[in-house]
Amino acid sequence: MRIIFLCLCLVIFPGHVLGGKDLAVVSEKKISDGISYRHYVRKGSEPLNLHLLEIDPDKVKIDFQLAQDEILGRETVSAMAVRRGATAGINGGFFEVYGEYQGDPEGLYVSSGKILSEPLFNRSSIGVCGGQDGQQLLIDQIRVVSSIIADGKRRNRVFGLNRARKVDDIVIYSPEFGSKTLTDDSGAEIIIKNGLVSDVLLNKGSNQIPKDGMVVSASGRFKKKIVDDVRVKSRVNLVHEARSIRKNGAAVDFDDCSYTTAGPTLIMNGAVVPKFKSISTIERHPRTAIGIKDEGMLYVVVVDGREPEVSVGMSLGELANFLKSFGINDAYNLDGGGSSTLVLRGKVVNSPSDVTGERPVGDSILFFPR
Repeated sequence: MRIIFLCLCLVIFPGHVLGGKDLAVVSEKKISDGISYRHYVRKGSEPLNLHLLEIDPDKVKIDFQLAQDEILGRETVSAMAVRRGATAGINGGFFEVYGEYQGDPEGLYVSSGKILSEPLFNRSSIGVCGGQDGQQLLIDQIRVVSSIIADGKRRNRVFGLNRARKVDDIVIYSPEFGSKTLTDDSGAEIIIKNGLVSDVLLNKGSNQIPKDGMVVSASGRFKKKIVDDVRVKSRVNLVHEARSIRKNGAAVDFDDCSYTTAGPTLIMNGAVVPKFKSISTIERHPRTAIGIKDEGMLYVVVVDGREPEVSVGMSLGELANFLKSFGINDAYNLDGGGSSTLVLRGKVVNSPSDVTGERPVGDSILFFPR
């Protein structure tokens, strides 16, 4: 693999790969054992700055990190990387940007086997499974059906996890959400501690979330039913059934896995996915993406953009073709725009596009030495 890496460093990519003039390596260095960095620049009327990490997962541990260790709230990638002592870090998936729910993941989020946010719109997710002895990266589309089991009987389907409660809704709030549910007074909330119902509250919102339990919150037509299904000291637990859309409904085991959601998929089974037709995908913007080779090597790309004199950014098609030039088998787009950030040894090395500088985000992907 080292020989392949050295050869790739010398490549000047032709214009048809990136839709413009040639892209050249201007600097490269080894960040740590298992992490190498390259900086690419394209000059001319469509300038481009692009940052690439090549990562050996046999030597590097990958971890997903929530901002401030909770569902709600935002934090910069550099702050998360420094706080956790990571060698490198990038921004993660989509999240709520505004309001009291800012930071809330928009789609599936799994932390060390625990589902904290439900899938949204069948979006693709990237997962990392395994621990210190070795990790596997996965790209998938996953459906999750969550249900409440009360006194041994399946009672209600749960529609949401750790998000704003809507009309005619049932949402579970776990301690990872924060201290309170932030709901209004129009619903019913079941407080569960150590698996047992401790309180049934009607028309009282924003209740405390037990550190050793959860809150079941219902509104509209589900409000009466959920209250009728339980009583104080009822035993209640939450069960999930997860299945892969890409693997024809095969069961998904989240044990020892973490997932974050963004998308779309850029490359699947070695072929560029030909679905980039919306304005946001065909326009050039700052981008963050991750790719996996058959032998397990990882490629992380962060593209600067929205700076016409420095870097115009990339379309998703250009980004996919750039990754494919490395022989990548599967690649996946992460959150981009002002969120796109690359941190190496505690310092931001790319040029985030927000006028205020590095954007606080909802989650990050961090890289550590094994």
